[in-house]
Amino acid sequence: MTRLLEKSGERIHPLSARLASESRHIEEEAGEHDLNASRRSARMDELLIANFMIFQDAVDAGGYDLVVADEAWDIDHYWHSIPS
Repeated sequence: MTRLLEKSGERIHPLSARLASESRHIEEEAGEHDLNASRRSARMDELLIANFMIFQDAVDAGGYDLVVADEAWDIDHYWHSIPS
């Protein structure tokens, strides 16, 4: 998606390069078709929190009027849990 947006002349925030891929995480955790659900869940939480903090840093520094996100349930979750 990033390449498509760049090709279309859209500006990609530099911090987006620091975001971890959720699908890559699941693929790596599954290994040879062996996915330990509890281990995956704990590590996924770490990944989601790290990604959220990167996103929050960008929002705090940017002075944006609007944020558009695709499948941003994790952002909604953390904003709802920690509204400050």
